[in-house]
Amino acid sequence: IARIAVAGQPAHRVGHSMGGGVAQKVALMRPDLVASLCLCEAMVPRLLMGAATGAERSALREVEAVAARLTASVACGDPEGGMARFVDFWGGPGSWAHLGPVRRARAAEMAVDVMTDFAHCGGDPVTMADLRALRVPVRLISGSKSPAVTRRVTERLLAALPDVVHVELAGADHMAPRSDPDRVNRLVLDHIHAVEATWSQAA
Repeated sequence: IARIAVAGQPAHRVGHSMGGGVAQKVALMRPDLVASLCLCEAMVPRLLMGAATGAERSALREVEAVAARLTASVACGDPEGGMARFVDFWGGPGSWAHLGPVRRARAAEMAVDVMTDFAHCGGDPVTMADLRALRVPVRLISGSKSPAVTRRVTERLLAALPDVVHVELAGADHMAPRSDPDRVNRLVLDHIHAVEATWSQAA
C-alpha cells in the first residue's frame, strides 16, 4: 500500500493463489489505490468457512488437511515430507518429484514461511459483504483442473463481486502462471487494457 501511495496513482493489482488473497485485501483496505484486480486461482479459504454446501465444506477440509500435514511435518523435523504433499496438492501428483533435488531442497527451506503465510491466509476475516462493497473491476482466472477449494472460492467470488469477469483456462491447473504463462499473461494484459480503455472513453 505504501509503495502504491508513493507512485501517486491507483495501480492494477495482479495476484496468484495466496497472492490473490493479498491483492484482494489491498483493494478492501484502500480501494482508492487500486485501479483493478486480476486474480488467478485466488486462495481465500475464509469465504468457505461456515459454508452452506457439502462440497464447499469438503473442499475446505481437504486443504486444511494439507496445511495440517505441513505443520506437523515441520514440527517433527521433516519439512520435505510436508512440502511434498503441499506441492503435489497444488501442482498435481508427481509435481514434487519433477522439481529435482535442488529445487526440492529450496522448497523445504521455505516450509516454515509457507506454513505461516497459509495460516494468515486462512485467518483473514474477509466476508461476502466486504466483497459486495468492492467497486473495482475484477477478472478471475481459474484452471479447469485446479483443486476443488479454489474452484469453490472462485464461485463465491463470482457470487459477491459486483464488477467481475471470469475466464476458465481449459486443461490448466492451479499453477497455470508457471505451466501456461503465455495464456495467463495475455489474459492479465487484456484485462488491464480493457479497464484503461474505459477510462479513455469516459474522458
